[in-house]
Amino acid sequence: MKILFISNFLEPDYLNDCFYNGLATLQKKFPSEYEVTLSNLPEYMLDSYPKTESLYGRGFSLYGYMDHHPKVSGNCFGELVSKQFDVVVYGSIRRDQRWLQQTLSIYDKDSIICLDGEDHPFVDDFLAKKTRYYKREILDDRTDVLPISFAIPKEKIFTSRIDKSELFAHTTHEGGPEKYTYNNEYDYYVSYAQSYYGTTSRKGGWDCLRHYEILASYCLPHFVDITACPSNVLTTLPKKLLLQVNEYADKQQLHPNYDELLEEAHQFTLDRLTTEALVTKVLG
Repeated sequence: MKILFISNFLEPDYLNDCFYNGLATLQKKFPSEYEVTLSNLPEYMLDSYPKTESLYGRGFSLYGYMDHHPKVSGNCFGELVSKQFDVVVYGSIRRDQRWLQQTLSIYDKDSIICLDGEDHPFVDDFLAKKTRYYKREILDDRTDVLPISFAIPKEKIFTSRIDKSELFAHTTHEGGPEKYTYNNEYDYYVSYAQSYYGTTSRKGGWDCLRHYEILASYCLPHFVDITACPSNVLTTLPKKLLLQVNEYADKQQLHPNYDELLEEAHQFTLDRLTTEALVTKVLG
């Protein structure tokens, strides 16, 4: 499959960057199946990037660690209009719409994927009709838009449990660097791994990378407002399991079936919440 990924990578966009991470990982593992071309170099994703601590969320989980990237073409437009790609992916359709009119005129709807990872619920109705339009925050019931959520790189998922000493993790994760309790990613993840629960909630939007970071740390999320989450949002999360967790976490108690729920959540994360699983689901 020949894929063109269009993104200017000017600043972090979690959905764009989760998808890129999965795409680049799959391309490295299966180069004959995923022939990926980039419009721009994703500098802040790479291990050569020097300033990850200045990025949103201190750059934890997604940024400044990848040691490879697919090829960046200097002739993307020429390759695009000569229809050399099977699929064209707009990683952040609200932030980069280069060559969109040409793409719409040359490629059919099923070959154009638009990812809309903004916190707001607004949809580009025109593109929803003309492309496979994926939206993170779908607050109403519509059939022309496909739900999508963040994901976590597989290599960030703990492979085994460590001893737990706290009922709740003492972690602040509110976006800007000044909001963080931890200055490095390892200590941040371990704070969850050493705890039975990690508290999370809606932020700018319902989807939040913290949900996945907690699960990756072999910890159960205490999602305080999950009952109010719209049905078309966070469709990849194990909501029924999270409701079971809340029955006891809400009361500051350890769930009597904690170990079973934790193992179920961990396997669910490995199977369905990785960036590779995200890309595989979208690309089919």
